[in-house]
Amino acid sequence: MAAPTLYAPRPKWLWFALLQGILSPLLFVVIVVAGGLMHPGYSHLSQAISELTMADAVNKPLLDLGLTATELMTIAFGLGFLWAVRAWGVSFKIAGVLIVIIGLIGLLFSPFPMDPIGGPLTRPGAIHLILIAISSPLSMAIIVFAAFGWRNIPGGRGWSIYSFITFAVVFLTGLLSAIGIAQGWPVIGLLQRLSAGAFLLWKVAMALELMKRTRNK
Repeated sequence: MAAPTLYAPRPKWLWFALLQGILSPLLFVVIVVAGGLMHPGYSHLSQAISELTMADAVNKPLLDLGLTATELMTIAFGLGFLWAVRAWGVSFKIAGVLIVIIGLIGLLFSPFPMDPIGGPLTRPGAIHLILIAISSPLSMAIIVFAAFGWRNIPGGRGWSIYSFITFAVVFLTGLLSAIGIAQGWPVIGLLQRLSAGAFLLWKVAMALELMKRTRNK
């Protein structure tokens, strides 16, 4: 495969699409922080992010609206990612498709919320767990495919290393979070936020780099 052009002309819509890779993580952080403030006694250290929007959560409709917006923004970013890397090889294309898919899956969390703590397992709650079981590996797959893709791009070695490091952080914190839930560790919230934060930071970094590499001459 011929080496891709480092800088390529950028259509007007692409800037907006890639920008969503920056805005969606920022909006997600705002929603999580605000959600915690809306729930008296909520602990970001020990409680899962999903507890903010579980079936009986305070202000669930408002938080769901914000989270749905972040997923739509993720889908837009995925489409922009796909266009930007269209000539960069299969690994990048797969990563782009998976970004769109993970955004689509994210739209399902609102109608299928987490069950209240201590309550019986409901059908929506079971589907919620399935969605998490699907989206978590997908987020790691996105990073890995992009990491392999960067290895073939001029000046991409550093981004490949960064992507592999991000994958390791997401994998380890995700694994510890799963173990912690089973063992009742009091730091589940922290582990989830480290995992999600590493992925969100990676999205921002990718969006900025793609905006730079597809800028108009």
